[in-house]
Amino acid sequence: MLLGTGKEVINDDNTIWQIKWDGWRILIHKEGNRIEAYTREGNNITAKFPELKAVGQSIKEHTAIIDAEGVVLRNGNSIFEDFAYLGSLSNKDKIEQAMITHPTTFIAFDILGTKKDVKKEPLIERLDRLKSIVEPTNNLIVTPSIEGDGKHIY
Repeated sequence: MLLGTGKEVINDDNTIWQIKWDGWRILIHKEGNRIEAYTREGNNITAKFPELKAVGQSIKEHTAIIDAEGVVLRNGNSIFEDFAYLGSLSNKDKIEQAMITHPTTFIAFDILGTKKDVKKEPLIERLDRLKSIVEPTNNLIVTPSIEGDGKHIY
């Protein structure tokens, strides 16, 4: 699912609205205790985000692929430059320090698989599944979704 842009906010019972966060698109892969993160270009960025260990504990399935946005929140607002800074780090000590200065939150907005591929399921069913397997923490939350009433979420 990719972000779409429109000219106006509409109310449509066949539309699901989600908040646009300002970060990096990340695919989170979990298999048992192993957790990895990939950019949409397929780059493995797991080592840049030690918080992923806690994210793995928040996912209450043995196997899951979650479509998410990695962000740094400041006073409830996503700051793109702060997350981009994290993406530029490669030094382990600086990455550890950034966990304090630039805490990462992964905001889940879809689930692509568990032990089975669920991409062909209707989005509303995937969102219910996602909410049922994610225990929200400071490191992982599910973005709110609104059905139909686009003006309300705006």
